Amino acid sequence: MTTTPAALTLEIRSEDGSCTEFFLDQEDSVRRALRLLVTPRLFAQPLLVLASRSSICAIPCRTIDMILASTAAPILVRWPAGFLDMVEVPEHDSGAETTPEDAMCGDSLEPVNANTLYTHIYTLGSWVVTLKAKAVAQSTDHDQRLLLARFFGVPVLPFRLAAGGVGLINSAKISHATALPPVERGRMSQWPGLNAVPDRVVPARLLRRTPRLPGNGGDA
Repeated sequence: MTTTPAALTLEIRSEDGSCTEFFLDQEDSVRRALRLLVTPRLFAQPLLVLASRSSICAIPCRTIDMILASTAAPILVRWPAGFLDMVEVPEHDSGAETTPEDAMCGDSLEPVNANTLYTHIYTLGSWVVTLKAKAVAQSTDHDQRLLLARFFGVPVLPFRLAAGGVGLINSAKISHATALPPVERGRMSQWPGLNAVPDRVVPARLLRRTPRLPGNGGDA
């Protein structure tokens, strides 16, 4: 398989833990594919259909946890309201299986009007991704609540891939997410502050997360 600067590799990561891969190397096909994929209605359609001259593949969107589109081609991504950027944190830098205190890595300096949040996202298919999200700083608890609601409430959560391209998470397939403010200048960022979460939140500190083991799916 010969790659070109316009090549696109798609990984369809599903709820059953499987991953299906596709490849495109024609510039016009890559542009069209990205235009069809990077949309807030992506997972609302019944089927995601991928076709070539040799085959047609249909995947029910209700079974897709996330899609990774790796490419050097330019991509226009529209972030949820209030957010400036979301980018994948490589696994060796993410601390995804550590405690929050160990996982928080420090950004040196943030713009005065922006804050950073690290979020570990786990899906029903046991896929894991850590995102570094930058958002417009919010001055009130009410605005911070709205920002968190947008992050977890959008139907498709987009993010930039560290190596180039875009990831698209089906929010309905998120099993849980852990949000961690970074440590800045030796002090923990105050966004999102404890006052920014709803009153009915259960007060508890994360200890650990144990991933599902093969054969422990709960079947009799």
